[in-house]
Amino acid sequence: MNQEHQLVCLSLNMSPELNAKLEKMSADSHTDKTDILKKAIFLLDIAMENTKKGNRIAILDQQNHQVGDISGV
Repeated sequence: MNQEHQLVCLSLNMSPELNAKLEKMSADSHTDKTDILKKAIFLLDIAMENTKKGNRIAILDQQNHQVGDISGV
């Protein structure tokens, strides 16, 4: 198998509360928990890269008005 396509298997310990949130996100999005975690890593990577550049992560409403921001990433 090509080294670029090899999968890495991880073991993950989390609190029951965090697992419940993950289960809810999985059910709400009709996808499995693995895909939720992959998306979370991808989004955190984007947030961290932009924070390094001095950018802020904003939360926009349906009219594209800023209603909040995410800090501490």
